[in-house]
Amino acid sequence: MRVLVLGSGAKDHAIAWWFSKSSYISALFVAPGNMSTEDFATNLPHINPANPQEVYATCVENKIDLVFIGTEA
Repeated sequence: MRVLVLGSGAKDHAIAWWFSKSSYISALFVAPGNMSTEDFATNLPHINPANPQEVYATCVENKIDLVFIGTEA
């Protein structure tokens, strides 16, 4: 499963880290992410989580199966 976590805060980091521990996850992306999330996921700093068109295009481009909307905004 390919997962995208939207957000860049501490809670979003913790959620992404938790996803990274799952054997079911084959690829993990975080948008926009932060310096710490790049240790275990692919950050997508050019994506604005508040822009649904950008998020959708990213999901299509990266074949994302699941989007987790973070708690930050």
